[in-house]
Amino acid sequence: MSLTDRPDALESAERRARSLADLLWHAGTFVIITAFFWLVDVWPDGNISWAIFITVAWGLALAFHALAYWVAGRGLEDRTARRFVDEVVVDEGAAAATPISAGPQRNL
Repeated sequence: MSLTDRPDALESAERRARSLADLLWHAGTFVIITAFFWLVDVWPDGNISWAIFITVAWGLALAFHALAYWVAGRGLEDRTARRFVDEVVVDEGAAAATPISAGPQRNL
């Protein structure tokens, strides 16, 4: 069985690849832009005054992006969604198996 025989697996792989590409673009942009900020900050007088704040804040955002990629890669969201769907199906099956009474039965 190949990957193309399983559309759900192919879709998941495409989503994961797109997610990795987004993370890599974010990291590359971080490096280039913060390097520019550091040059602009340090160049005039040799002192660091504001670039550190931007680097730390953006670095935290990048860390959360990487964490989101790692959590998504573990399939946590997909597994949880499947579990919820299974619970709903079981609940609906139990409800369908239970007869609905219109009230107490009276013998005439």
